[in-house]
Amino acid sequence: PLSCQQDSIKAAQQWVMACGHGAAPGLARLCGVRCVAPHTPPDKRLHIIYLINDVLFKGCVTAGGAV
Repeated sequence: PLSCQQDSIKAAQQWVMACGHGAAPGLARLCGVRCVAPHTPPDKRLHIIYLINDVLFKGCVTAGGAV
């Protein structure tokens, strides 16, 4: 399960990056739905935001973009 621990976020980020570009739209949609769902606890929303931040940062670095 995703937690606010750095190791958990990093492991989830590595998994998302390994899924490839084909999975990106579905993963983005799932993260969005989870973030706005009324039953999602605030701490889980924060964990998802941390994960999204790490994925975007890693994607920029991997693509050679400015960070």
